[in-house]
Amino acid sequence: MWLKGIDRRTWLKPGEQRPFELVVEAAPGVDEELGPPLDGDLYGSLHGVYDGDLGSLGETVLSGSRLVGRFSTLLGDKLTIVGWFEGEIDLRAGEVWGVVAGPHPEKAGEEIKLELKGWLRPWRRVDASQWAGTQLIDEVTLQVQAPWQRGPFGKLPPTDTLVVP
Repeated sequence: MWLKGIDRRTWLKPGEQRPFELVVEAAPGVDEELGPPLDGDLYGSLHGVYDGDLGSLGETVLSGSRLVGRFSTLLGDKLTIVGWFEGEIDLRAGEVWGVVAGPHPEKAGEEIKLELKGWLRPWRRVDASQWAGTQLIDEVTLQVQAPWQRGPFGKLPPTDTLVVP
C-alpha cells in the first residue's frame, strides 16, 4: 500500500488540502478466499428468541474454519445484543454459521443464545494520521472497498475506487 502523488513526509500548512490516491496492491488470487483480519459486517439472520438482520463481528480469532469473535447488533430501534459468536466460516464463500451468546437484552441476569447464519464482509481499513512532533493532530480511517462476488451483498456505494484485475 502506498500513497500516489504525495510524499510520506509532506508538510501541509494549516487549512491546506491536497488530494491523494491510495494504492493497495494484492497478489494475484488473493481474493479467492477471505483471510484475517475477519472483523466486519454480518448479513443474514438470527434464529431463536429474535429474528433480524445481523450486526458486526470484532476481535475475531480464526483457527482452521473455527471462528470466534465479539458480536453486536441493534434490533429494531431499542434492543441491543452484545455477546460472543462461536461457529464456523467457509473462507471461500464468506458464509458463517454458529451461536451468539450473551446477556439477555430484556431480562436482567439471564443469558440469550441465538443461532446465526449469514455472510461476512470484512472491513478493510487504512488509518492515516497527522502529527506535529509527538502530538497527534488529526486522523482519518479509510474503508477500502472492492467487490466481493459471493454472498447476498448489494452493490457497493459509489466511490472513486478502481479495481484493476
